[in-house]
Amino acid sequence: MSYKRYPPCRELEDVVQYFWSAEINCGSDNFYINTFVDDSTGIIFHHNEGHSVLQSSDIHLPKAIIYGQITSPSASFSTSSFSVVGVLFYPYVINGLWKFAASDLTDNVQKLENVLNIGTLTDTVINTQNVMEQIQLISWFLLKFVKRTDVNDSWVKDAVSYIKSQNGLLRVSDVSEYFKISERKLERDFKEAIGVTPKHYLQVSRFQKVLQELKKEDVGKLTALAYDYNFSDQPHFNRTFRKLSGFNPRKLKSLLNEDVVNLIT
Repeated sequence: MSYKRYPPCRELEDVVQYFWSAEINCGSDNFYINTFVDDSTGIIFHHNEGHSVLQSSDIHLPKAIIYGQITSPSASFSTSSFSVVGVLFYPYVINGLWKFAASDLTDNVQKLENVLNIGTLTDTVINTQNVMEQIQLISWFLLKFVKRTDVNDSWVKDAVSYIKSQNGLLRVSDVSEYFKISERKLERDFKEAIGVTPKHYLQVSRFQKVLQELKKEDVGKLTALAYDYNFSDQPHFNRTFRKLSGFNPRKLKSLLNEDVVNLIT
């Protein structure tokens, strides 16, 4: 798999973490993709000569999809080579830009045109051969909404930044007290803006930080890593990894790609 990242233009820096593209050559075998849990949401365009090729549970995914948070590992595959270009949003952006509940897309993949009025965007992107031109087309589409909406006008964005700054090493009550709101409102607003509960988001944020450390650390230091990130013991550490990735820490470390956020191929 050939994979590349591209930074957004300045006007999209508060919305888009990055754009990405990939060329997948299946050869004679199917190409399998395992997705582990993180806080990614985004849009993907994929095709082989204009046709959908990705499948999940024997269902062909549309050529253009929008997806929300996932709460458990998922899998998809392709029987042929394909090209893909995508955009990775910040966790609160789908709700911030389009004002529908992010929870509507939790553990859910939808055909992009069923959710948003995109006109001929899918065919235009797919029929454009140059990746930078594809990214420009997607950027123009997003800018129409960014100019009408302030995605920074949300306390949840500040909560996400606070949780990330603490590596997820917080309790729900800590976040509630820090922002001086009730835990009930905290949960309601997180589900609306991000699509998951604060408890889940804290767990995933800690998991993401541990993954960053896991890429650098020797597998022999797993016990110390579990201790540093407040896991009660090694079995708790292993259970969390299996729940969020489908693999134990040692196996996941061997499968991680330095560049790809949440995919194992």
